Amino acid sequence: MKKIIIAVLTCILLVAMFLTNPDKTDFNSWIVKKSLENRTSDVSMLYMFAPSSDFFDSYSNRNNFYLFSTYTVNANNNVYHYIGIFKLFLMLPI
Repeated sequence: MKKIIIAVLTCILLVAMFLTNPDKTDFNSWIVKKSLENRTSDVSMLYMFAPSSDFFDSYSNRNNFYLFSTYTVNANNNVYHYIGIFKLFLMLPI
């Protein structure tokens, strides 16, 4: 019985990850919002080049792993890596 519960919970988690895997539009919207929040701080050069989501669409690349996605942004000779999971984004320290 314990194995069945663990299997069901694992299946529910995997389905939730699949359904909440953010797409490139979600990422572009998030990065623009983040750039507007950090416009006065000097967090990174990336945020200075965020006029619209179209900008990031041309400079970003998405790798879809179905349960999560990774994003790479090339801006100002710098490369930034992000992971998107459960409709959330985290910058990777690579």
